[in-house]
Amino acid sequence: YAVRGLEGVKRITAKTLLNYIKAELEDKVDAGFFPLLERKLTDGECILFFDGLDEVSDAGKKREAIKKTVEAFAGRYPDCRYVVTSRTYAYQQQNWQIKDFSVTQLAPFSEAQINFFIEQWYQTIGLIQKLDKDTWQMHANSLQQAIRNRPRLKELAERPLLLTLMSALHAGRSGKLPDNRVMLYKETVDLLLDRWQRRILRKEE
Repeated sequence: YAVRGLEGVKRITAKTLLNYIKAELEDKVDAGFFPLLERKLTDGECILFFDGLDEVSDAGKKREAIKKTVEAFAGRYPDCRYVVTSRTYAYQQQNWQIKDFSVTQLAPFSEAQINFFIEQWYQTIGLIQKLDKDTWQMHANSLQQAIRNRPRLKELAERPLLLTLMSALHAGRSGKLPDNRVMLYKETVDLLLDRWQRRILRKEE
């Protein structure tokens, strides 16, 4: 929306976003969808997610327009639910905050949640790779122990996204993990690029 929905728009209203949604979905849904959507919006039966408020390109120029869009849409359809995501440091700035929206911050994972995530991660890998329970459980225990014994890793693992990267790296690199965030990112990017390259080569074959 921030990239394409604001082009040529001089006055922001609820219709601005609705028109953008219609344009985006026009060739993906049948004609009866839009009257249904407007009825559901009016009846307050929709949940709308606006993801990455702080990631808007050219934010200095677009910030006010984005805020007005969300506020206008919420004003037009007040019975719907709205979720706007942003990194904490950005939303603390007054000029980013959206009127009449309550603020909730995601809590870090507890140790029990970290362990549960890893357990489910490796159980899923076990199913995909047809590993027996002892094997995938051993890998899960290895990652759990590494995080438990290394405070820097534990701090990173409290964030779901970083724990996901950590788990992917642990599974892809034979149980070895870097001890700091920079190297974690670097090695994860290397791993993903390697996977993507392999997929491209397979397609070309």
